[in-house]
Amino acid sequence: FSMSSASSVLRDPTMQRQLLAMKQQQEFQANVAKFTEHCWDRCDVKATAKMEAKTSRCIANCVERYLDASSRLSADLPNLLSRMADSRQQAPPSSAKTIWG
Repeated sequence: FSMSSASSVLRDPTMQRQLLAMKQQQEFQANVAKFTEHCWDRCDVKATAKMEAKTSRCIANCVERYLDASSRLSADLPNLLSRMADSRQQAPPSSAKTIWG
């Protein structure tokens, strides 16, 4: 498999869509694993044959909050990064001593 053939495959729109779909699926699975672990610990899930209604509600609420926060962060991140970049460009260099003296 040569570099030129790899390059032409990566320029193929169908291949690009497939790669993007795979990347999105991996990100989704990683997020599911994160909020599953977080909510499982937060709701103190016990390993029993049947989940209690209280625990089930806790997990559902936890996942909803996690998804809402993740969605909001994703939507707000470009604006936040832009404001941070603007503030760095406008701030004068710091004359304070560093921790190294």
